[in-house]
Amino acid sequence: MDFLDLDQVLDDALVVGAHHNLENCKAFYAAVQEAAEYGVIEDDIAIQIRREPNNEFDAYAIKVLGKWTTPEGKSKTAKLGYIHKDLAWKIAQDVSEDDKLYGEFSSIEPHQSFGFDIRVNVYVKYAF
Repeated sequence: MDFLDLDQVLDDALVVGAHHNLENCKAFYAAVQEAAEYGVIEDDIAIQIRREPNNEFDAYAIKVLGKWTTPEGKSKTAKLGYIHKDLAWKIAQDVSEDDKLYGEFSSIEPHQSFGFDIRVNVYVKYAF
């Protein structure tokens, strides 16, 4: 994905709730490590951002999905966590429902307290 034509709304944002999606995060981390070893992160690793207006806890919730290639060569997409609710609320104030959000993988590291420290960049394409 070419992010040059998009406006960045978050830089290196922490994905919260990774400890609730630990198996997905472990698989994503392993895929990132393998892709980095072969220098193909841009080809095999992606982030998808989805609004969740019907989320029972937060009407502004923004879900973060990881997309990767499994060792068997299959494409897998799974939930990693959410953009922090304060940041999601801020995005909702500046970005309409017609605007499209995009995510970009920044980093992932194991974390002793909450499973994984996952960072993403968030971009918007305004509908105008």
